[in-house]
Amino acid sequence: MVIICLLTGHFRSILIFTNLILIHELGHFLCAYLLGWNCVKIEIYPYGGCSFFDEKINIPLWQEFLVLIMGPFIQILFIIILSMFLPTKVFSFYLEYSNWILFFNLLPIYPLDGGKLLFLSISKFFPFYSSCNFVFYFSFFVCILFFWIGLLFSHNFIFLLVFIFLLLKVLDEIGKTSFYFQKFLLERYLSDFSFLKEKTIWNIRKMNRTKYHFIWREGIFLSERKFLEKIFFQRHE
Repeated sequence: MVIICLLTGHFRSILIFTNLILIHELGHFLCAYLLGWNCVKIEIYPYGGCSFFDEKINIPLWQEFLVLIMGPFIQILFIIILSMFLPTKVFSFYLEYSNWILFFNLLPIYPLDGGKLLFLSISKFFPFYSSCNFVFYFSFFVCILFFWIGLLFSHNFIFLLVFIFLLLKVLDEIGKTSFYFQKFLLERYLSDFSFLKEKTIWNIRKMNRTKYHFIWREGIFLSERKFLEKIFFQRHE
C-alpha cells in the first residue's frame, strides 16, 4: 500500500496515516511500559500498526484493557492538540484519517484493537481455549464479509488489499491456537497467579483466565497445579 501511495503521488496521505498510526501505537507502548510489561517493538503494516510485548497470557485483564484503550485515547488527544495549532484545511485531513483509523481499528477482527477487546471480554466469562476459537473464526468471517462488500460495492484496490492482509493474519492466528493454549497452560504451571474465584472442571480446555481450577481426574479432584504438574512431568519423561 505504501508503494502504491508513493507511485500515485499520495505523499501527504501516507505521511498523515503513518503519523497517526505511530501515535496510536505509542499510546499502547507507553501504557504497557508504565505497567512494567516487556515492550519489544512497533511494526507498521498495510492495515495499521502493531505493538509487540514479551508478556504472559495470564496477565490481569484490567492491565490488558488499559493497554488496549490507551492507543485510541492518545490518538484522540493528539487530534485535539493538533486542532489548536494546525490551519483548518490541514487539520481536516488529519481528522478525516483519524476517524477512519479509529473506526477501522475497532472492527471485531483480531489482531485489531476491536478484536482484542472482544477477546478480552469473552475471556472474562468463557474458557481460554473456546475464546481463542470463537474470536479467531469470528474474525475470519468478518474479514470475508468486508472483503466481499468491498469487491461488490467499493472496487477500491487498497481496501481489498488491506482485508487480504488481515485475512492472512487471521489464518495465521487460527493456526497458532494450540500454541497459545499450551503457552497458557505452561504459564499457569510455572508461575503463581492470584485469583479471586475457583472453579471445578472436568476438561482442561475449560480453564478460564480469571479463575483457579480443580480438575476431576481418576476419581478425585486435583488442584490446577497438581494436574498441570502431571501433564508436563509426563511430557518431560
